[in-house]
Amino acid sequence: MEQKFGQKVAEQAIDVKERIAKPKGKVRTPTRPPNAIFDQTVIFKKKIDMVTRIVGSPEIAGLQKNSFVDYPGKICAVIFTPGCNMDCFYCHNRALVDSDDQSITTVEEVLSFLERRKGFLEGVVVSGGEPTLQKGLLPFLLEIKRLGYSIKLDTNGTNPEVVESLLYKGLVDYIAMDFK
Repeated sequence: MEQKFGQKVAEQAIDVKERIAKPKGKVRTPTRPPNAIFDQTVIFKKKIDMVTRIVGSPEIAGLQKNSFVDYPGKICAVIFTPGCNMDCFYCHNRALVDSDDQSITTVEEVLSFLERRKGFLEGVVVSGGEPTLQKGLLPFLLEIKRLGYSIKLDTNGTNPEVVESLLYKGLVDYIAMDFK
């Protein structure tokens, strides 16, 4: 009995191997055109343009291209946003408190930079001013996440709804909150 059962299992295994080896119909192997990387970049930029038109984009008042201290255990870039809803005399980014047209670069340029730095940078810190005041922060962080980066948010915590939304959507991996 045991021998017949074992023989039947072996025959079924051979039958399965034969069916796998001889696929039915025409088999197509995926090919990648030589300009596929360019095409992906164009598609990526179109997505960013669409998001920007719909919800606006955050202003960016500064970009530190690499840091070894701002995100514990990670090599990161630091993005600074202008504007703050507090006026702390001891603020180390006091120049960013006033949000009157302090944008020095665009979201597209920052995302393009981050795309080129994949493999070297491990994370991105979004700081300020107060980043949770920025229009378009959620889609901006979503695009950073799609690039594969871990995100740290530096915030004063005065917009708990925004922070909760970022956490709920999985867009923030680390939060540094400065209690006043």
